[in-house]
Amino acid sequence: MHRATFVSLLVLSLAGCDSGNPELSRMPDIPTWDGLKALNQEDVMKPLVMGAQMGSDATVKEQATNPKFQEAFSKFEKESIPLKYSTPEREAARNEVIKNLKSVIEGAKSGASAADLKSAVDAADKALRTLSSPAPAPAEKK
Repeated sequence: MHRATFVSLLVLSLAGCDSGNPELSRMPDIPTWDGLKALNQEDVMKPLVMGAQMGSDATVKEQATNPKFQEAFSKFEKESIPLKYSTPEREAARNEVIKNLKSVIEGAKSGASAADLKSAVDAADKALRTLSSPAPAPAEKK
């Protein structure tokens, strides 16, 4: 009995479960291009977001004026979303990232309040997450 159960489970696991729909087994299409990669580097956005979350406007201001951050943001701003990844939602998210990060950079230079900086960083981070998320699964055809 145990041997038959084991053999049955082995056959089922080796055969796998095929739904017959190749769309379901396809990996999600996660957007990536040089400008987005530059901004998503560990030492570019993370210190900015962490500083804002902890209420450290000094950290936010320091990161916003950091040459590496400035270079990554410039690269992101100059590059369009590749056609393969372009959707109205992602274009809107890209514009939000640019608008809010410009606000952070200007605010860091002009002495904006911690609340204003946090608000802009949070909005940029939210838009960046939308921009970086996989495309929604295609609608099922009936």
